[in-house]
Amino acid sequence: MVGENRAHQQLTADEAFTAGIAWASAQYDVQRFTELKESLNAAYRERAILVFALARELGGAWVGIDPAEPDWPVLYIETEAGQMSWHFSPSDANLLEEFPHRDGVWDGHTTEEKYARLAALTAVRHA
Repeated sequence: MVGENRAHQQLTADEAFTAGIAWASAQYDVQRFTELKESLNAAYRERAILVFALARELGGAWVGIDPAEPDWPVLYIETEAGQMSWHFSPSDANLLEEFPHRDGVWDGHTTEEKYARLAALTAVRHA
């Protein structure tokens, strides 16, 4: 009886090979996911630093909370071209310390509108 149970637990060479490939693939996926997450975090950090510099340069910046994403503070910049806003990763929130926190109102701009406003603002400043 004991030998019979043991026989049922042994894998064939093909099964062992398949299991090994599956394990190696899962390990690769975990490593690849980790690398992608690190790259994404680095890109968020770079964007956060650029938006921080833009806010300092332009003035009119304040920090608010998006009820849909309360852990990601939002930096708003009020300009003559209109409001622009960016969510900041919680790990980059330290960049926002110098800006006032307030209960302001998002004007409903889309991402496309935000970047159109930025382009218009840039054109006005360099005309």
